Amino acid sequence: MDLGAVLGLYILASSGVCLIVNILFFRLVFRKQKRMKANGYSWVASLGLIALVNFGFVFAFVSSITGVTNIFDAGPIFLFVIPAITWFVPASLYTFIRALFIVITRNREREILSQDLETAEVVAFVPEN
Repeated sequence: MDLGAVLGLYILASSGVCLIVNILFFRLVFRKQKRMKANGYSWVASLGLIALVNFGFVFAFVSSITGVTNIFDAGPIFLFVIPAITWFVPASLYTFIRALFIVITRNREREILSQDLETAEVVAFVPEN
């Protein structure tokens, strides 16, 4: 593969895994939190997990990108700059998009919470035989 294809595959793999981890943390792990708080928690958690995964991708892809056999001979741009960009930018972008969506649909969240409160009041009011 040529340099552009390998670099594109590296960025695509890193961004795809980051998206999957971000969605999983938001939907599954932080489901009981308010949406903005869950969004912040999923951002921090995905940054932590993706940092490890992304540096694993670096070790997997750097020899193909640079053509060197020793990873530490690749240079600081391939060891620090590109992994930092592909680590921070996708997670922050997905979190920012979700934060905008949360702000836009804030009224819908209030309606759902008020319906949940009404349902809870009705269930609590049901007389027992």
